[in-house]
Amino acid sequence: MCQSQYNQQTNQLVIIVFIIGIDKMDPSQSIEDFRNSLPITEHKQKIIEIVKNNLFCVITGDTGSGKSTQLPQYILDSQEILDVLKENQKKYDLQNNKKSKLNHLHEDNKVSVVITQPRRVAAISMAKRICYERNVSLGDDVGYTIRFDDKTSSKTHLKYMTDGILVRECLQDDTLSKYNVVILDEAHERSLYTDVLFALIKQAVKKRQGSLKLIVTSATLNTDQFSKFFDNCPVLSMKGKLYNVEVRYKPILMNLRIEESINIIMKIHLNEGPGDILVFLTGSEECEIAKNQCIERLQKDLENGVELAGMMIFSLYGSLGSEDQQQIFMKTPENCRKVVFSTNIAETSLTIDNIGFVIDCGYVKQKCYNPRTGMDALIVVPISQVQAVQRTGRAGRTQEGLCFRLYSKKFYDEDMKPHTVPEIKRVSLNSVVLTLKSMGIHDVINFDYMEHPDREQLLQALKQLYFLQAIEQDGRITDLGKEMNKFPLEPSYAKSLLTSYMLRCEDEMITLVALLSSEQIWSKPSRVRAQDYERFEECLKRFADPDGDHFSLLNIYYSWKRNKCSDGYAKSNFFNIRALKQGENIKIQINDLIKNIDKDVLKKFYKEDSMYLYYKENREKKDSDSKSKSNSQKKEDKYNEKFDQKNQKQQNPVLTQSDIFRLALASGFYYNSARKVQNSTDSYLLIYPEGNVVDIDPQSVYSITQNYPPHVIFTELGGTNQVRGVMRYVSQIDPFWVSPYIPMIKNVNAKRLAGLDQNQNKQEIIQKKKTDEEIQKEKQDRIQEIEEKKKQALARLNERKKLQKN
Repeated sequence: MCQSQYNQQTNQLVIIVFIIGIDKMDPSQSIEDFRNSLPITEHKQKIIEIVKNNLFCVITGDTGSGKSTQLPQYILDSQEILDVLKENQKKYDLQNNKKSKLNHLHEDNKVSVVITQPRRVAAISMAKRICYERNVSLGDDVGYTIRFDDKTSSKTHLKYMTDGILVRECLQDDTLSKYNVVILDEAHERSLYTDVLFALIKQAVKKRQGSLKLIVTSATLNTDQFSKFFDNCPVLSMKGKLYNVEVRYKPILMNLRIEESINIIMKIHLNEGPGDILVFLTGSEECEIAKNQCIERLQKDLENGVELAGMMIFSLYGSLGSEDQQQIFMKTPENCRKVVFSTNIAETSLTIDNIGFVIDCGYVKQKCYNPRTGMDALIVVPISQVQAVQRTGRAGRTQEGLCFRLYSKKFYDEDMKPHTVPEIKRVSLNSVVLTLKSMGIHDVINFDYMEHPDREQLLQALKQLYFLQAIEQDGRITDLGKEMNKFPLEPSYAKSLLTSYMLRCEDEMITLVALLSSEQIWSKPSRVRAQDYERFEECLKRFADPDGDHFSLLNIYYSWKRNKCSDGYAKSNFFNIRALKQGENIKIQINDLIKNIDKDVLKKFYKEDSMYLYYKENREKKDSDSKSKSNSQKKEDKYNEKFDQKNQKQQNPVLTQSDIFRLALASGFYYNSARKVQNSTDSYLLIYPEGNVVDIDPQSVYSITQNYPPHVIFTELGGTNQVRGVMRYVSQIDPFWVSPYIPMIKNVNAKRLAGLDQNQNKQEIIQKKKTDEEIQKEKQDRIQEIEEKKKQALARLNERKKLQKN
């Protein structure tokens, strides 16, 4: 029995209902019955045939049809596919005179399958589901690998992973020799690394000559485009059983979407039959706000004597903890209704059973990169028509459904694009370009993209990699660039890490990069909760560091560690517990990776680097000064160092520890520096792109203290629009530190970096290839040519003289 109950403590209602829901969870059918009930079952033999007989194939089917969970199991269990792959593998090994490493066909007579997901949450949940269905332990026969978390072993035959991880595996082995079948799932989302994998695995399949197969799967795809890209491969479309879903358009003002969604939820709960409710909103923060407001509305109605059945209220988004995710998918108890506020993750990646009602706000929060301004804007944009159809279809999987669209039919027809814009056409490509260069793919402009990104995006990526000295002037990757690519991080973070290693402050930099690579560190309460928001602002001030936001992050982390990583301490200070724990895990992984760097490469590079030379010169001066001081003076200096760094810097040019850390940070972000606009309080001019005016984040220490330094660097440039950027994670710097690098920015030749200045490049190559003998011969030829012309001219002159005499 599930029953709504009211308690003075706001969250008590959810806790009571939640526990009852878990206790009553009881599966009504066996695993085998469930698997056989999925729409994919009737296509099983056809799938095996198409995979067996083709190198490439495309499989589409409605969300919830079983593509992500059943398809890999069909392949894993198929003797027919195994036999074909074994035969092809033997031919491939004979032709190449080698035995493919770590390939299960040789070791234990089994197929090795890897399946990618664009989201970590989907990779984890799918792997756990397969383990449950096959009754195996996670990490043995079935496992997953995501960034900084690997649950696989040498025994693993079926591996789920994020698309970025498989790209990194291609970097180590471009033929993916330890796999036999690759499945690129959720291809319709067109995530950045999935688009890269289309080309990389297409090449790998052709190299492997039949011992590697590729399957592209999706709920909705432009099948003609995909089939054409993969050599006109066959397409299998599975039509699942979908119930009729009535669509009701209810256009509202955009800023009222949460309020109106809750109104519709309460009307459904009071007046409609059974079926859970799925609400699509734009982001995780919006989902949390909606959940809390829905709880408050439910409590208010109960206080006013309204009789209501039980309600379980959840939020769902990609960074949600795995335990919280599992609770959402448990069976709803009788006489109770489940409400889930979700981002677009519930469109296709995750399937929630028993949804009878969908409320679609019609928008999604999307990262859009502007290569001209260098700004990543997280903006709310309309979804595509394909996404709208997907959202509607979630209500028709198990019963007839109802979808409320909070926009007009005209908006659907005229303002929504037919298909989602691929991520590769709207984000920064720095990491992708560096990865391709590391794989020996020099020409990134003409790479075999399914849809080519804008040339300006690629040129901007090449410029920034050149600024980081990851590539040469002609676009070739440097040894330093190869070292940077060893880290699954943005290249600028990797550069700062390597510099910090040379400047002996790597422990703090690893911590900072780990925190910047996880979620937002603050768990910001809604302004509606005035008391909580006031306490939150007090915490912002308490942990703020005058040297910059990067030091504030370190203050938060070290205070949490001093308090034994207490969840209670984190919650009371509005820290995001998940972000801190993620940061801790990432820190462990980076510590392992930094042990594998080539120290000789670093020494060779940094011996000519101006920042390192400046640090070295100052360190030698500090050591010299230190030797001349008395012991008592040393103790006094050590005591005063933290509290008098600014005065010390004015009196003595020796770098403080704070300076050294910011120097290392600036090595990766010097082109993200800005100076304060003259006669302005808080506006800054970027040095690159030159002249752009930006603001400082309201949560920055400098906004809080109203003390704006003349020169700063930042690690993020974002905003809610693409007109004027907002600098996030800002720290003050000395402009002298970055001044030696400014000429690189001023004189960069983008065409040469991209290999587009062909005439110049060809002339240089030809000139380099000429030997001394060839050069000497060219000179002799030119002399002979001149002498010959002289003779001819003299002959013509003599001829004219003869004519004149006659």
